[in-house]
Amino acid sequence: MKRTVKLPRIITLWAVFFAAFWIVSVFAGGDAVSGKIEDGRYYLASHGKYTQVSRAAYVVSAAAVAIIAAGPVAISLMLVLFSLRGNGQSLLKTFLVAAFFLLLGGGFLWLIIISLGCILRAFSVI
Repeated sequence: MKRTVKLPRIITLWAVFFAAFWIVSVFAGGDAVSGKIEDGRYYLASHGKYTQVSRAAYVVSAAAVAIIAAGPVAISLMLVLFSLRGNGQSLLKTFLVAAFFLLLGGGFLWLIIISLGCILRAFSVI
């Protein structure tokens, strides 16, 4: 018997992770993507206000942003695959649906790249 993961469960799980990240970010003073590294000090930022944190907290925040952004990318790709299955849809409609979800996922993919850049800068790789 083959067991599949249903899309609403994935979306619910992502929403729980997002809510937890948001709550932690509020209490921590922001996130690393909005923050900065300056003179060996690490800052999270929220609405223009910077909070100094340890390198570990900065890296965890950047990694959390990447993980949160990965959810919409994965969901978008799954929706693209579902739309490409056909079900008698016109080629134009299938193309438009796929393009919409790829664009949606692409924006979050960019956020993942920015988050990974924060992590690499924290370890002086770039």
